[in-house]
Amino acid sequence: MARQTAILKAAARQWTTFQKLDITDHMRSEYPLLMNCHSIYANSRLEIQLFAVETSIGGVMQCTAHRHGDLAQPTYEEVQRAIHEIFGADTVAVEVYPKLKDEWKTNLALRVVWILPVTYELPFGLEKPNSWGRNG
Repeated sequence: MARQTAILKAAARQWTTFQKLDITDHMRSEYPLLMNCHSIYANSRLEIQLFAVETSIGGVMQCTAHRHGDLAQPTYEEVQRAIHEIFGADTVAVEVYPKLKDEWKTNLALRVVWILPVTYELPFGLEKPNSWGRNG
């Protein structure tokens, strides 16, 4: 196990381009969480699974991000970079922290973000006056 972890960490030192992976019927049957998976992208560090979800604001894409080997939860910076590389630099995504009763019960070290429709403008954000990091 220690050798496998060392190999994964060594491979993850360099950030590589994301590649779209084919989801096979075998994968869907072996991993039930992939049953409704729209697509998967992976690079040397992360795997991003995408799920198309219809909402009252239109279609959103739920993205789960986890490191290969489930070594540690991806950082904010890694997920942000992955989203921008896969969807484009103008993409807006949000991370939701649900009510306690709605939390997932999982042992996976993952992050979940939601890609919003391009037609939906958030009523809040870092670009708004008086937000953190703004000078008025």
